[in-house]
Order: sequence, then structure tokens, then C-alpha cells
Amino acid sequence: MKTTGWLAAGLVAAVAFVLAGPAAAQDKPFVWKEGKVEVKFPDTPKESKDKLELMKDNGKVIYMVTYNVIAALEKAPPDTHKLIFNNTRDNLAKSLNGKLLGEKELKVDGTAGGREFLVETPLFGVYRTRIYIVGDRLYQQILMAPKDVATGKDADAYFDSFKLVK
Repeated sequence: MKTTGWLAAGLVAAVAFVLAGPAAAQDKPFVWKEGKVEVKFPDTPKESKDKLELMKDNGKVIYMVTYNVIAALEKAPPDTHKLIFNNTRDNLAKSLNGKLLGEKELKVDGTAGGREFLVETPLFGVYRTRIYIVGDRLYQQILMAPKDVATGKDADAYFDSFKLVK
């Protein structure tokens, strides 16, 4: 009789965990104090000093957010930012042996400039990235995945969730 009660309780707990598991991780953004940003990942990312990373589907899908502090960026004119974005675009396509599928200008928090690039590559499928210059920081938000994943609704939600925090 006791065994049946424990089994039933275990089954209820397991079902509750499965139902709440992945959705709960997506409901709340991951606040990265070191990076001064928050981002909604599909699960909890691995955190290091200058990078957040999450691998899914045995490494076939990789989410990443990085930043670099570059003192000269803070006082650089907009033309310099434009040059950085253009060079990044050109070097990405070349280094990934890929084809640029798309590019668009962005703003983060309505102020800081950025760009999004989609590069089709034989290695990953699609390398989708958003790059922002905020003060002396260069942020890069990345998703490497098959094309349907990298360009899907969940990918859009991941990219659109990027917010600066104090």
C-alpha cells in the first residue's frame, strides 16, 4: 500500500515537472549582470565572464550572447559604427563560406544602433546574429541552427528579447 502511494506521488511530480519544465525557462528572461543585458533563452544558458551559451539538439542549435569592451567605441562617430557593421557582415559571409541571406538595421532600447545578419552556411545551416554598439561595448547575439529554426517564431522571440539592464 505504501509503495503504491509513493509511485502515484512520483508520477504526479514527474508529470508536473515535464509540463512546467521548458515553458518555465522561457517565461522569464535570463539577467546577465556581467553583460548588463537580459535575454530569454529556451533553457538556462551556461554563463562565463563575457559569454552566455546554450547548446540544444546535440550541438545542432547554438544560442550565444557575447560582449567585448572596446574603449574607443564610446567616442567613435556613427560612420565608424557603420564601418564596423559592414566589415562584420563581409567577414562573416567570407569566414563561414556562406551566402548573405539578409541584413537589417536595428535599435536596442530605442537608442543604440545595431544590425542583424543572416548567413547561410554549409557548416550550420544559418548563422543569424545581431550586433549592437552600446557605449564602449560591442554585443553579439547569435543563433546557429538549421534554417527553419534560425528563421522561425521562437528564434524571433529570442532575438527580440534582448534588453539592456543597469
